[in-house]
Formats: sequence, structure tokens, C-alpha cells
Amino acid sequence: MITAIVLSKNNDDTLDACLRSVVDSLPHNKEVLVVDAHSTDNTPNILKKYDGKIRVVYDKGEGLGWSRNFGVRNATHDIIAFVDSDVICEKEHFLKIEKYFNEHPEIGALDTAGMHPMIGTKVQRLESLFWAAAESGLSSQASLRGWSISFRRSAFDAVNGFRRGGADDNDFTYKLKKNGVKIASIKTNSWHMPRRTLPELIKEMELWGRMGAYLQYQWRSSRVFNRDMMNRRIFHILKNGRAMMFVAYLSSPITGIKYLRKTKNFQLYVHFIVRQWAWTYGFTQGNFDITFNHDRYLRAHLEDV
Repeated sequence: MITAIVLSKNNDDTLDACLRSVVDSLPHNKEVLVVDAHSTDNTPNILKKYDGKIRVVYDKGEGLGWSRNFGVRNATHDIIAFVDSDVICEKEHFLKIEKYFNEHPEIGALDTAGMHPMIGTKVQRLESLFWAAAESGLSSQASLRGWSISFRRSAFDAVNGFRRGGADDNDFTYKLKKNGVKIASIKTNSWHMPRRTLPELIKEMELWGRMGAYLQYQWRSSRVFNRDMMNRRIFHILKNGRAMMFVAYLSSPITGIKYLRKTKNFQLYVHFIVRQWAWTYGFTQGNFDITFNHDRYLRAHLEDV
């Protein structure tokens, strides 16, 4: 049996569509649990629409990692499947996850690769086009995708759950790898809605960059982290994770040429540079925190920034 968990915090613009897809998906005997951080928008009214079909628990809003841990503690079943509140699940999303775990008892956690429909605003379509192009060249996924993380409760217990701050999905991945938990990946037709506007995307990329700096600093001496770094050709030249990330993202006008060649879309090329440089700005802020504002860095382990 499987528990599907949706985290909610003032996401009334996407939550209804997400819950509709989760509730309607197979298997129908799954548990659907919503962890809500006492939302102040229209979320309470949306949740009422699904009375009898979902179970709602309320957390303190102390960060994404804390909410994930709280959700797992309140889940009934041993297979846990998270989806973000801006995800649209295909009919067999959770059925595929449950079936894979049942057929592969050696697997402790499961990454979910989704689709990238070219719908929505211009920014959303460009972001979907970027991810479709980027993932087409990947032979494997280095980290569990945050929008859809699935695992056995035993794997969760083995690493003491998620850390409470940002980049909790990447940190969880490395903890699993360090403890020898096997990770696999499956394909679905589910999809994660990109940010609608450029300011929203830039804000998200800055946050990802800051969290990337914190994560790199925390795991810089770890064998599992550096093994992933070795998969990047530039790491063989620089031999320093922080320097490698700076150079890789600052050189976006050069690396973006491959997306221009692949898609023949100049707007995507510009979009790629903007999103990568926004990430670099956040990464710079994060490294500044680590060096000169260590209190902020330490707080990020306890709460989302």
C-alpha cells in the first residue's frame, strides 16, 4: 500500500488541479495526505472540496524538510510518494511507483522523470523546453527530483529523514547514497508546472543557487558528493566544487549554444542564460553567507530562506 503526500502552503492557484489529479489516480485505495502549513489564502476551501477523499494534517510552517518529516510521521503506509502542490499526476502515477517497489525489494528510493508539455505562459513554455532538451541528454539522474520523491519508510528511517532547510531533496539523496540505499528511476506522464513569470523564475533560481552553495559546503568532503562531481568534465580540470560551479554557470553563453543547436530557438538560448546567471547570483550569496554571515547559513539548516 502507498501513501501520497501533498505539501501545501498558500498554493491555491495550483492546489485544486493537483489534488484532483492525485485523488483520481490509481490505485483508488491509496491514502492521500495533505500537509498544510495553515495556509491563509483559499486553500482551506479547496481542501473542503475533498472531504472524505483526503486526510489533512497541519504543520508549523517551519520549512519544507520539516513538513516532509511531519508528513511521513503521519502516513499510514510503508511506501511514501510526495508530489508538490503544482504537479499534475497521470492516472497511473502512484500505481507505477507502488508496482516498482513491489517488484524491486532491493530499491529504497525512486526518482520520477515526468513530461514537459509546452503549455502555459511564454516563460513556462521556455522552461519546459529547456528541461526537455536538458533531460534528453541524461543517461541517469544524479539526485531525486524534489517535485516527486518516493521511498520506503525503512530508507527514510535509515537516514533520519529530511533536513529541515532548503535543498532537502538533494541532501536526502546524498544521505541515502552514503548509507548504501539503492535508488532507481521511472518514467511517467506526470508533470510539474514551471514558474509563470520571469521574476518568479529568477527568484526560484536565486534560491536554488543559494541552497546549492550550502549543499556544496556541507557535502564538500563527502565521497558520494565528489563522485557526482566527477561526472562533470570541468571538475577534472578545476578539482574544486565551488570553483567548478561558478565557472560552469558563468559560462552559460557558451554552454547554452548546445541548446540553441538542439532546439533552433534563440529565445530559449536567452532564457537559459538568464536562469543560469540568476542561479549564479544565488550561489554567490550563499558562499558570502558561508564566509561572512555564518549565522544565516546555520539558520538555513533549520528553516527555508
